Amino acid sequence: MFYTDKPSNFLRMGDIVEGYVLAVPEIKTPFKKSFVDYQVVVDLPKLLVVLTPCCSIGDKKISLVPLEEVSKRRKLFEVPYLKTDMTNINRMMEPEKTFTPEDWGMLKSDEQQKIISRSRDYQFDPLFVYAEHDSLPKFDVKLKGGEKFTSGYYMIDFRKASRLKCECVISPNDEKHFNEEIRQQLLTSKKLELHRDSRQELRDKISNYYHRVPNEDKIE
Repeated sequence: MFYTDKPSNFLRMGDIVEGYVLAVPEIKTPFKKSFVDYQVVVDLPKLLVVLTPCCSIGDKKISLVPLEEVSKRRKLFEVPYLKTDMTNINRMMEPEKTFTPEDWGMLKSDEQQKIISRSRDYQFDPLFVYAEHDSLPKFDVKLKGGEKFTSGYYMIDFRKASRLKCECVISPNDEKHFNEEIRQQLLTSKKLELHRDSRQELRDKISNYYHRVPNEDKIE
């Protein structure tokens, strides 16, 4: 079970929500003395995901990331191990399972063996996929070979997370300010809640994303 059938009456990490705006500042180069050459791109995604840890949701601050159709990364559907269950991206896998048959066949035998010799690990590090659900619209997918089908898999990219200030984002533990009106306003924005096992997978993968050590920092 990917989603819970008994959602909480407050926001939790991993929730799919709607009705929030995101703004991304853009600059060409880092500024030195003055902040002149910049623009702010404002977006109103149809669906978003809460990335703030459950216990930190409050103080009118929340981190959100757009929920996007996996069709935006069409090649993922060409990978057999993912096509059968796109949520496999969320868990550790053997590195050879990340290849399309075409890409794998283009590798030399010694290159294949080198990849096969690696241990299981997280792949597609910034991505986490949400399973299909009746509440999520289906979309059309067309693969390079001409195959067509519909899918309801969605994904988030940790690199696209943004902070938002919202007067309604108050911790349910704040008994002084978290009243019934606030609760209902938040619940109106909430569409789906992850099952606790799926939420743990999200924690594990985003922890790995930030925990990765670059080669130059590894101690031999």
